[in-house]
Amino acid sequence: MDANDAQVLINMLILCNEIDETIERYGDTLDTFLIDKDYRKSVLLSILEIGELSKELSQQFKDNTSGAIPWQRMRSYRNYIAHARRQLDYEEVFYTAKNDIPLIMQFCENWVLP
Repeated sequence: MDANDAQVLINMLILCNEIDETIERYGDTLDTFLIDKDYRKSVLLSILEIGELSKELSQQFKDNTSGAIPWQRMRSYRNYIAHARRQLDYEEVFYTAKNDIPLIMQFCENWVLP
C-alpha cells in the first residue's frame, strides 16, 4: 500500500468515526433519523465524502481488496446520494450507516492502525 492509499484510508476512518459519533449523539433509532434533518444531513455528508475518497485510492489497491470492500458499489452509492436529492431512501441510508459503515471502519483500521 502506498502513502496516498494509507492517507485516504485514514480519512475514511475519520469519517466513519464521525458517523459513529453522530449516531451516538442522536440515538440509533430509525424514527429519530427520519425526523431529524440535521442527523440525516450529517450522516449523508459523511457517506458522500467516503464515496468521494474511494476514487482517490489506487486502482491496484482497489483491485487487491475488492473482495473485502465493493469499491464500485461504494462509488455508485455516493452518486446516488449526490444526485437523488429529495428522493433518497432515508431508511436505506440509516441502515447503511448502521451496518455497512462499521465494516468499512474495521477494514480501514486493519490497514492503517498498528
